Amino acid sequence: MSHLEQTKISFNNTIENQSLKGIKKYGKELDYLDEYDWLRMAGEELADGFTYILAEKRKRVFIVNKIRRLLKCKVNDVTITEINYWLDQLEGSN
Repeated sequence: MSHLEQTKISFNNTIENQSLKGIKKYGKELDYLDEYDWLRMAGEELADGFTYILAEKRKRVFIVNKIRRLLKCKVNDVTITEINYWLDQLEGSN
C-alpha cells in the first residue's frame, strides 16, 4: 500500500475517532450553525498541535541521545533491555 493510501486511511480514522469523541462529549455531531467561533477554536487546536509537535521532537532528541550514551557503555543484558525500552518509547509502543 502506498504512503498516500496509508495517509488517507489514517486521516479518515482520525476524523472518525474525533467525531465519536465529540458526539460523546456534546451528545451530537458538529453543527456549523452552533454558537461557536470556529476560527478561534481551530487556531487553539493548531496551537495545541504545534505544542505537541515540539514536545515529541524534544522527546525524540532525548531518547536518541540516551541510546547513543548506552551504546558507548559495556553492553550487557541490562543495557540491551534499557536500549530496547528506549527504542519502544521512540516507536510509541510503550
